[in-house]
Amino acid sequence: MENKELALLSFKLRKKVLDIVYQAKTGHIGGDFSVMDILVQLYFKQMNISPANWQDPERDKFVLSKGHSVESYYTILAEKGFFPYEELLETYSCFGSRFIGHPNNKIPGVEMNSGSLGHGLSVCVGMALAGKMDQAPYRVYTVMGDGELAEGSVWAYVGMAALLVSAFFTALYMFSVVLRAYFPRSVTPLLSADSATEYRSLTE
Repeated sequence: MENKELALLSFKLRKKVLDIVYQAKTGHIGGDFSVMDILVQLYFKQMNISPANWQDPERDKFVLSKGHSVESYYTILAEKGFFPYEELLETYSCFGSRFIGHPNNKIPGVEMNSGSLGHGLSVCVGMALAGKMDQAPYRVYTVMGDGELAEGSVWAYVGMAALLVSAFFTALYMFSVVLRAYFPRSVTPLLSADSATEYRSLTE
């Protein structure tokens, strides 16, 4: 897909997310909308993943570490054909539904349950390291929220990722101007302007 097509798809899927949240009377619209462009780019341009190769061990792998943005994630997977969008719209967050409020690995296309912040990076580093040891061609991707960058488990694995699996692994994080009831930079500057230099310093 070309960039214009991807942008139009992002717009269309945001409307679907809004319908899901309205129907279910629950959801995280801000997080959903902010992550949509990244998910569209990954699933429709970058990653080798589809219902056809879902069981292939050499498929690319993705973990949504900021699992509260699950409405966008489910909508992306429905658009890829992993399950019907209508089922998602009608049953999301309903009693007994498989579409619960955080990623559920009983759903095709979902690699792991997530939502307990700070765990996506470490799991993905493990996946990437396994692929490196097996000489497998897949890449591993994760999207984190900036709130979870305060978790020690994240920083414990940043250095390992840079040292061992940087050629097999991509981590993306979302920057929010406001986190719930406070401004994140007023608490602590989690990342400097030159984050890459900061990350590399952990491995030296």
